[in-house]
Amino acid sequence: MKKQEHGNRLRTPEEAYERIKQRSRDDYAKRNLALNPYWLNEKILRRLYSLFGPDNPIDPQILEDMGFNFTIRKYKKTIGSYDFEIMGKFGYILLQTEKVLICKI
Repeated sequence: MKKQEHGNRLRTPEEAYERIKQRSRDDYAKRNLALNPYWLNEKILRRLYSLFGPDNPIDPQILEDMGFNFTIRKYKKTIGSYDFEIMGKFGYILLQTEKVLICKI
């Protein structure tokens, strides 16, 4: 890494740039959440879908721990024999086994 050019700078230019990028991501997330309450739910479903896949039911406590809100939903869609609660490009259903199954639309 390059040395600081003068004594007034707290971070190197690379570190400062990374902090600016992270702050921009955080601001974008806050704006999206304020404008679209489904955004956080969809983000959580997307992350868990990539971790567990479509065929592995998971414990609903995992979703709750991540901040998932089960009270909001956009619409229902029947896929196969299940009626999924849809949030953007992802959906979920609470199975009788008290597990959550996630799907991608």
